[in-house]
Amino acid sequence: MTNDNTRSKANAVFFSLIMVLSMVGVGFAAGPAAAANQGSVTFNDQQLDDGSVDVDVSGLAGGSTPNEVTAVVTYTNSAGNPVAAGATTTNVGSASGTVSVSIGDAGGFPGSHTAHLFNPDDLSASGVPIGSELASSTVNDRFAFDSAFVQRSDREGKEIVNGSTIYQGEDDLVFLRANNNTVSPAALQKTAGNDEGTSLNLPIGEDAATGSYATDDGFSVVVQEPRITTSEVQLPSGNDIEEVSTSNADSLTINAEWNFADAEDIEVTVEDPSGADITNVVTNSDTIGSSPGSVGLDLSEEDA
Repeated sequence: MTNDNTRSKANAVFFSLIMVLSMVGVGFAAGPAAAANQGSVTFNDQQLDDGSVDVDVSGLAGGSTPNEVTAVVTYTNSAGNPVAAGATTTNVGSASGTVSVSIGDAGGFPGSHTAHLFNPDDLSASGVPIGSELASSTVNDRFAFDSAFVQRSDREGKEIVNGSTIYQGEDDLVFLRANNNTVSPAALQKTAGNDEGTSLNLPIGEDAATGSYATDDGFSVVVQEPRITTSEVQLPSGNDIEEVSTSNADSLTINAEWNFADAEDIEVTVEDPSGADITNVVTNSDTIGSSPGSVGLDLSEEDA
């Protein structure tokens, strides 16, 4: 999805900074808690963001807040048995909240996964065999569970699930239902506006109408215009740069914010006045992977 209309260029004093696009493919410590032994869980279709998935819990009980709970995420192997993909034991600050589960075995992605809730007195995360089958006796100790379709966050395979956001200019997308069946792009039609009824085409046109596209049975995606809203160099204080002095030349940051971080990283290129690429010399990374985000910039050895 590398398009000229999504590229931004910023200039600062004696160098030029070019921001271009390149397709690429956390729990809290708390005091003693009473372990939850009842409640419900909602596991929504989602992407495997930052190597973890979010599990929403509610109605937790079993003692005074905060409630402690173990959340285990599994997928089903070819033998039909649940395999532990990740587990977390954490304190939820109230009867409801979101538990982030780090995934240690991504062999089931993309695909259907199940989130299970356990009383930590029955099962702690340290006792979950990640990458191995979960015993039926262990599964029987859960007090709540829910299933969802989870896709890889890097979208290297371009799997797009129900409710995803996609962007003008993207191509080679595969639309997947929760049962892993594909959806034809032509079956996705604009739901409102002047272009209502227009089918989605691949590649998605750079001028394609933005908004919701859906099938007759409710599978939907949202098309947005890709935008870089911030691309600038800042001082250590966070203020925009006006001039580079010897006192701050080694501690600058390149900052970017964009609306399509789930689809692409930002690639950073720094050029000297002659047009030579000096990115690897003056930055600590040539990509920014989260929005908003930044990389360090050291110009102390560059001639003014």
